[in-house]
Amino acid sequence: MGLAARMAPSCNIWHLLGGLPILSLQSVLFLIGLVPGAWLGSKLLSGVILKQ
Repeated sequence: MGLAARMAPSCNIWHLLGGLPILSLQSVLFLIGLVPGAWLGSKLLSGVILKQ
């Protein structure tokens, strides 16, 4: 898994700092999925997990 992460541009940091400045399609799709996922995760964390 570590070797594949180095061989393929699939790291989160690569997409944000390397792919978005050149408007790579994979990076734009990654961002489209990242923003709602982070928002939903923060709502779940604050509403369900931290409430207990």
